[in-house]
Amino acid sequence: MYCFVTVEAIARIFAQFILFHNWPDLWTGESYDRTQWDESVHDGDVIVCDMGRTVAILVQAWPTVVFGERGEFHELARHTSWATLDDGRYAGSYDVARSVAVENGLIDAYDL
Repeated sequence: MYCFVTVEAIARIFAQFILFHNWPDLWTGESYDRTQWDESVHDGDVIVCDMGRTVAILVQAWPTVVFGERGEFHELARHTSWATLDDGRYAGSYDVARSVAVENGLIDAYDL
């Protein structure tokens, strides 16, 4: 399953300065590596990889899974949410990631 360009366009409208990186042909390990050297990837950006089955947010230098397969990505610490992490710094990124996950069929539109 691939993410459509329409999601990227919508994501940019609703979340200025949050970039969307769609790497369907990269697995989580390869995507993790790319976040470390690709200068176009920044803190708070949303990453979709693994044929659209994984959606993550770059938290500082660490890609952190939001929806889908964790693979090589990090996870949020227990009792932490995207709304509370770093005083909500990634809340907008989470909204974009959630929209992408709905579009890719990873979650239902009404799931939290």
